[in-house]
Amino acid sequence: MNNIVLLSEIHQIAPSLVNRAFPNAGVKFNALFQAINWYPFLFNPEDELWVMNSIHVDNTLDIIQSIAQRVAAKEMSLVIRDWPHLDFIGKPYLQHPTYQMSMQENLHTHFSLHEAFIVRHPIAQFLSMINSGSAHDYMKDETGVKHFLRGYRAFAEIAKDGNFIRYEDFISSPECIIEILAGQLNINFDPAYTERWKHYTNITGDTKRMASQEICRENYFVFEKVYKRFFVESADFKCAIELLGYEEDL
Repeated sequence: MNNIVLLSEIHQIAPSLVNRAFPNAGVKFNALFQAINWYPFLFNPEDELWVMNSIHVDNTLDIIQSIAQRVAAKEMSLVIRDWPHLDFIGKPYLQHPTYQMSMQENLHTHFSLHEAFIVRHPIAQFLSMINSGSAHDYMKDETGVKHFLRGYRAFAEIAKDGNFIRYEDFISSPECIIEILAGQLNINFDPAYTERWKHYTNITGDTKRMASQEICRENYFVFEKVYKRFFVESADFKCAIELLGYEEDL
């Protein structure tokens, strides 16, 4: 990824929403904060005042454009991993998600985008979320499951009309899928990624699970019977797996 500048979990209002739930944590989701810390070569000493004034605010289009211009000047490619959780699940940051790709819609007005969607079986996605921290508190009952599945279906309805890649296919055939993904994003495929990916740290999320030195399928958490009933009785679940080509079971 020598010619790639990746920004991770970027959403227009992520910094302020995260700060509201977890004071002072929102800066990690500021695009400029990530860029100055991960890719300092993009900036000059005279940028210091602007950077200091901009890393504690939301991700405005001006900030994204300024980063994009610096990336282009270095003849590199900007890849933005957005944060659709805020648009389709929302909690604990938002109670009522919009069910729209707000970051995508915002960027479309000023950029020519090359897009790809990464999806995962809804049961596996759900189990990963409820076993990774605060999500358990708002997804552990039937109401929480219904909220999750409504958001998942809404995302699936958008993803099925675009370039989507199943996480499970990547695990089964990583080199093939990575090459496809690179093509969808209009970036060069690096055959040496098999040696380099494990050393890459410029990313946010559940990084503690990146300790493995190989690309492999994790052991899934136990899918309790009570949760299974919520899923199989859900019209949203049935629609989503049909849209994305999944079987009912993992």
